[in-house]
Amino acid sequence: MYKVSSSLIAFSSLGRPASAASTLATAQLSSADTTTRLMSSSKLYPASIAPIALQNFLWTRTSLTVCPRGVAVGSIAQTLSILLAVPLVAVTQSKLADGPMRSFISVDWLHGIEQLLMAIPNHVMVSSFRQAVAAHENGKPLPQSTKRYAPASKAIVWSYLAIAVAGFIHWVCGGDNWPSLRFMGGALDPPTPFLKASDLTGAPSFAVWLPHWTMFIDFANLLHAMTRWSKSLGISGWKTLAYLHSPWALANVAVFLGHLHKDQNLMLKSLHPVFIFLGSVSTLIGTIMLLQERKGKVKEDTTLVKSMLGAPTNRTELRSDRSGLFDRRYTLNCILLAALLSYASLHLTPMFS
Repeated sequence: MYKVSSSLIAFSSLGRPASAASTLATAQLSSADTTTRLMSSSKLYPASIAPIALQNFLWTRTSLTVCPRGVAVGSIAQTLSILLAVPLVAVTQSKLADGPMRSFISVDWLHGIEQLLMAIPNHVMVSSFRQAVAAHENGKPLPQSTKRYAPASKAIVWSYLAIAVAGFIHWVCGGDNWPSLRFMGGALDPPTPFLKASDLTGAPSFAVWLPHWTMFIDFANLLHAMTRWSKSLGISGWKTLAYLHSPWALANVAVFLGHLHKDQNLMLKSLHPVFIFLGSVSTLIGTIMLLQERKGKVKEDTTLVKSMLGAPTNRTELRSDRSGLFDRRYTLNCILLAALLSYASLHLTPMFS
């Protein structure tokens, strides 16, 4: 339909200068075509859920993948976060349909909470992987936070309860003006003396940028941990899996550039679900390749797997292991670096939008 209409407009304008009306019509049709492509690509979001869920489930096969159990817990929590985010976005979009704010991303506090739901299991995965890699490379036994499911599970459950409370408080405090409420009430927003208020209108706040950047930093460290784990254990599948995460890196770039454009760039909006879908499929393929590589070797190194990932058999060992789930130094450095990048993102926004 759009192609026929645009052809008629082009034919009627042959041999004479384009009028303002025809130019406007062409622009409207171009916008309609872009919107149609955006709606089509958005269908890839739900199509990505099944590959992600299957991949994360396969990671729980720790005896096959030699995957630290804290990583397996984080991967399952990540799937739950996605399943929670989908209805959250859908309900919010339906409530914003008739208002001036038509995008879920424009609701700053909901956007921030959704990012926290994703960032926390991501950080749990990275922390567990880093502990496992460091211990194995130094010839030390793995800490209980990587050998048992309980530490990571407790961290995620308590974090999600805190997020639920924070979400309830935001909703109650927002009242009828809930779409315009800033994340954390704007309490974390640093001073920006060189920016006008209009420069940041419609852009993510500092508190929303923060979990975005922590996830990106954790993502880079996760890939690094995978390659080190692969080298330490002699399992090439983990290195291959790290390389197959490349589409996810492109998805992150699309998100950051989109937010810098205040999410008004339709091309970036169209590319993001494409990269997400490609990433979900490629990492699922990588996980299956890892399982295939390990399938014939499980019986040979069952003792190794049990000694590395098996739960302790006595309470004395549990009491003697005081290692926490999170590396405090890494976590603090991650937050500080993310804060600097978030502050820089606020100042870059006017240049892009």
